[in-house]
Amino acid sequence: MSRLNVELSKTIADKINARPMYVFDNALRALDYLPDNARYVEGWMVYNGEGKLESYGWCEAGGQLIDPTFCHPDARYIPGVYYSKANAKALWLCKHSLPLIWIDGDPLHHIWYMDALEIARQTMPKRRRNGNGSANGNGNKNGNGANR
Repeated sequence: MSRLNVELSKTIADKINARPMYVFDNALRALDYLPDNARYVEGWMVYNGEGKLESYGWCEAGGQLIDPTFCHPDARYIPGVYYSKANAKALWLCKHSLPLIWIDGDPLHHIWYMDALEIARQTMPKRRRNGNGSANGNGNKNGNGANR
C-alpha cells in the first residue's frame, strides 16, 4: 500500500493551482510533475474526521500516494482502478471526460471499482443510534430538525 506524501502532494497542488472538488482533474494534471512510471488512480477516499466517503482520484509513484486536492494524513484511500500515465492521458485526450472509469469501457475495471466501494463502505465507522432510531438525537434521520 502506498503512503501519502504530504509535502509532495502540497508542492504539486501549488504547481497545478489545484481546485477543491476537482479531484480527478487535479490528479490527472499532477501526472505532469511525476515520473513516467507514475499511475493515475480512481477509487474511494474515506475520511472519518467528517464521515466522508467520496469517489476520488489521486496518483501513485515510487510507493508514494500523491493527493493534490485534500491531502489529509487521516484519510484512507481505497484504489479501484489504476491507469498508467500514458493510458490516463490518452483516454482523457480521446474523451475529455472524468472520472475515466465512466468512459474506459473495460468491464473488469467496473467490477474492481465497485469492489473498492464495498471495501470503503466497510471501513466507515458505524454511527450510534439513539432510542428513537435517529443517528443524531433530533428525532429524525436527516439532522435538521425536520422530517422530510
